[in-house]
Parts: sequence; structure tokens; C-alpha cells
Amino acid sequence: MWQTYNNAKEVFAWIGPEETSTADSFHKLIEGGEGCNLKEDGRCEETRSLPHRLPPELQWMSDRNYWERAWIIQEILQARHLRLVCGSYSCDWRLLYHFMLHFPSPWDYKSRESSRMLLLLETKSALVEAKGLVRQSSAFHVLDIVGTLFCSGKCFEARDHVFAMLGHPTARSLGIQRYIKSNYDVSVDEIFLEVLEWCDFCFSGFDSSLKSKRYFPSLVENITLNFKKALQLSESFESPSSLASWIRGHSQWDLSNFPRTIVTTSGRSINCQGLVMSHLLGAQET
Repeated sequence: MWQTYNNAKEVFAWIGPEETSTADSFHKLIEGGEGCNLKEDGRCEETRSLPHRLPPELQWMSDRNYWERAWIIQEILQARHLRLVCGSYSCDWRLLYHFMLHFPSPWDYKSRESSRMLLLLETKSALVEAKGLVRQSSAFHVLDIVGTLFCSGKCFEARDHVFAMLGHPTARSLGIQRYIKSNYDVSVDEIFLEVLEWCDFCFSGFDSSLKSKRYFPSLVENITLNFKKALQLSESFESPSSLASWIRGHSQWDLSNFPRTIVTTSGRSINCQGLVMSHLLGAQET
């Protein structure tokens, strides 16, 4: 399904039926952005004055529970061009994002953290801005944002957190041609190894000096813990520093060449020598 959204010229995200004042809300939103020349990265060259308060319909829209569902997140992040639709009214996601960025108090960044939909807009903007990979760290930060915001999104199956998001919302923006295929016959433990290997694949073209960056250890460990949480792994894996012992506890895996490679129950060979895996395992296996 993610390929459908990736290949589509434009995606329409239906956010609910029209209310009595929907027209007025959307007119205010559009009028506030009419003076802005929105560029591809979501920024604007000129800004007219915006309304002083959020129209209640937009607040209700942002508070609806389905914004936390894993597959909704994937579809919105993957869309090349996204329009939010409410009944017969619609607006470009960049317009709403720009609108929120310029809200006066109390709609500042911290007060908006409770709204998953608004964070979703910010994440999509981050993905667009990371497209050019201006800094080597951009890809790491985008993956960290996606994991932090949505690793506990609503879904019936924990593996959907990975199948719906990992690689799908980030691969196109970062120029990555590899993604994790949906396979519900594979255990969550094995998928977790695939997650770490996928992270290494994403950053395989980066200079090794990235590991010397001050933020690298905490960023990698945060990404690791986010996907541990997403897959609802057992409490026996308490932190990234216990990863090696957690791996060695899987007697059904072939660990004869560990920590260089791991062969899982399904026969998949996992390379452990990339930036992420080597960092997580290096301190314990040297």
C-alpha cells in the first residue's frame, strides 16, 4: 500500500464530515495563507497577518484519535503532495503547517505537543527538508523524530509499527531503495534485528567520522529504544547496552560468527558491522 501513496501524484486525507462552521474555518485558514508563496519545502516567502486563535474545527480535527493509527501515519508521511479534506473543503498540508507555526501564544511549540496531527505535520516538513541531506546527521534525526513520535501509535499488531513506518516514510526522502517487507511469520525479535540492520543500510554511505559526533551515541540509543518500544520487546532487553547479552540469549540463532553476523531462525543473515550495530555492540564485544 505504501507504494500506492509514494507513486500517487496527490493524496487526499479525509479528516471528517463538514460541521456547521467548517466553511468559515477553512476560509480563515486559506485567507491567512493567501499572501504566502509556499515553496516545496513548506516555507513561505511572504506572510500576511494570521487569525489570532485556532478555529475550533481545526482543533477538533487535530484531536481526533485516528491520527495516531500507524497506517494513517505512513500514508501521510509518504504522500508526495497531501491535501487535508473536510467534507467539500480542502487545504494543502503545508498551508496548515505554516498556519500553526505562526500562531501566537498559547499555541507555541510546547503547548502543541499534545496534538499528534500537528506533530505529524511537523514530521512531514522535517522529511521534506531532509530530502537534500544537507547534513549527514539529517537522516538520523528524521528517523529519530519518526520513532519518538509514533512508536506507540495505535495498531492491533506491534509489528505494524515497523511494517507501516520503517523505511516507508523515510526511504523516498532520503533516496533509499530498500525497505522492510511485511512478513507476519517472522518474530518481533528477528524484526528488531532487521530494524537495526536497516538503519545501518540507510547510513552506509556516510563517512565513518559520523560516529565521532557528540550527539551520535545518544541519538542511536534513542532510535534503538524507540523501535524496541514499537515492537513491544520483552523487559529482559532493558537498554541498548544489554543488546549483546539479549542476542546471545537466542539459542535458536546461529551466533558462530557473532558479533560480525547473526543468522536468524528464518535463515536471514544480519550484518552487525554497520554504524549503528557496531556502536551498540562494540563496547561489549571488544
